[in-house]
Amino acid sequence: MEGFKKEIRKRMHCLQGFIAAAALIGAYDYFMIRNMVQKSISQKVAIGFQIVILVGVGILACIYLIKLGNTICNEEKLALLYARENEEHIEKFLKKSGMPMILITSMCMVLAGAVAAYFSILMFYTLVAAAALQMAAVAGVYFSVKRKQAKENKKENTKK
Repeated sequence: MEGFKKEIRKRMHCLQGFIAAAALIGAYDYFMIRNMVQKSISQKVAIGFQIVILVGVGILACIYLIKLGNTICNEEKLALLYARENEEHIEKFLKKSGMPMILITSMCMVLAGAVAAYFSILMFYTLVAAAALQMAAVAGVYFSVKRKQAKENKKENTKK
């Protein structure tokens, strides 16, 4: 369990770094808004999108950081989190839906789109739309696999 605690502490440090980076980028964007008079409407939309994404992801990261902090302090919650993360059927389920990798690539596409907005608004719209469509497709696969697995579990329960 100590190894798992170290892993959670490492996650917490990564989240803290991410929150600090999001705050710095958010501050930069705030000062860019002050010069909005010279910006076109599409650039204003892109900057607004960047700020909303940064604030939303920053808030989610803070919430997750608080949850992990509470988990480290309580052995029962730590054991429950360890069991939840290491359940075999959940790992199999997530691998079938392609969830971990698709989520990472979609987030990278959104972040790349936010950065690309400074250079090309067309690239911004393209990357954000592609990430949204990719996540929609994965959500469809995720729910269809989940429904199929629920039917299989129901059949197994009726056989017993």
